[in-house]
Amino acid sequence: MHMMTKGEHILVGFSGGADSVCLLNTLWRHQSALGITVSAVHVNHRLRKTADRDESFARSFCHERNIPFYVVSEDVAVYAGERRMTIEEAGRDVRMHAFRTVLKETCADKIALAHHKNDQAETVLFHLCRGTGMKGLGGIRPKNGDIIHPLLCVTRSQIEAYIASEGLHYVIDETNLQNDYTRNCLRNEVLPRLQDKISDAVIEHMAMTAGICRDAQDFLEAACSSCKERCTLNTKEGVVVSDALFCEHTYMQQALLLDVMQQVSGNRKDLGYIHVQDVLSLFHKQVGKQVDLPYEMVARRTYGGVLFARGTKTEKQDVIMQTKVCPDEGKTQIVLPDGRELIFEVKLYDKSAIIPQNQYTKWFDYDRINGHLVVRTRQAGDFFYLDETHIQKVKSYMINEKIPASQRQQIAMICEQSHVLWMVGYRMSSFYQVTKQTKRILEITIRGEK
Repeated sequence: MHMMTKGEHILVGFSGGADSVCLLNTLWRHQSALGITVSAVHVNHRLRKTADRDESFARSFCHERNIPFYVVSEDVAVYAGERRMTIEEAGRDVRMHAFRTVLKETCADKIALAHHKNDQAETVLFHLCRGTGMKGLGGIRPKNGDIIHPLLCVTRSQIEAYIASEGLHYVIDETNLQNDYTRNCLRNEVLPRLQDKISDAVIEHMAMTAGICRDAQDFLEAACSSCKERCTLNTKEGVVVSDALFCEHTYMQQALLLDVMQQVSGNRKDLGYIHVQDVLSLFHKQVGKQVDLPYEMVARRTYGGVLFARGTKTEKQDVIMQTKVCPDEGKTQIVLPDGRELIFEVKLYDKSAIIPQNQYTKWFDYDRINGHLVVRTRQAGDFFYLDETHIQKVKSYMINEKIPASQRQQIAMICEQSHVLWMVGYRMSSFYQVTKQTKRILEITIRGEK
């Protein structure tokens, strides 16, 4: 894989251990042939009494070779405590932040890290033990954006042989020999045991498998992107995954849901297949059901799919309104909560006039209205006439028309008690329609953009 380009400035993460000594020395020796320049950055974690010794060694190593050297010091134990992280997690965070900072300050092009085949096998095994998918089995990518791993093609024993042949010195982090940390246990006990009892080519085989999994993951990500175009819709509330998802392969269903959850939450850590299963079960439940997910994210069953959004409340709260209307007193205007206006006017019916057929102006037989009119939001028991004899409950109509639950309480109703003349923007009651016997009409107009 082509990792570096002529003219690039490569910043090497340099701990002073054997791996980073091998990497830095190799790039330094061949920088002219490669057409690159090399610098080094050392991160002092301040975890060990020998930390300053390591920093001094790294500085001297670079000074002898005239390699620009940068050091960042951070108390990792304090950092971990403040953020409730493990020392391992905190160390990775601190190192990456340090590398990024120096990369920016020096205008370097890439960060080179000294992970090798053994580290690759350790990473794959670590992910496998904790539970992972194809991405985790792919381990460390040789090139990931501006981060490169030039030594992933060699083993630890090959690095040690190079160090010896060059007569190089290095420091030893004594905590790497302790098995208190998970990765140290895998490195010092599990992998050697596997090499001894199963195959001495375990490292090679795991590294090869990781490569196959990375290729498969790249293919699947492209397929997932295509699936996402078919099955998702971005809305103001969030991302909707449609029921069309179930036309896809089971693996693709899971991959897409994880991808959408990461998109909405902005995070991938702590999102796992247990959350995928929760969401998949939601597709088989009634509209309105929801599950809470990490990062203040919620998945809610809607008509035709599942909506993923941040927060457990919809952006619009239920609107409660009830305004009495007296059209007999002349032209009446009522302002709705969303800013639109309803205009009411009673007129004599000119039978030669054409009844409006647009959604903004409606005519009603005013002589059939016996009581007061009220503009309000829906209430239990609301109904309208589908035709002369058939009545429909407003609740049933909203369900049949698949009006989202979050929008139902936003719809203005013009009512005579529980009888709805007009669900504004939706259905009129046929009971009040204009006929040949009509003498007076009630004209209602809605103005303004929703």
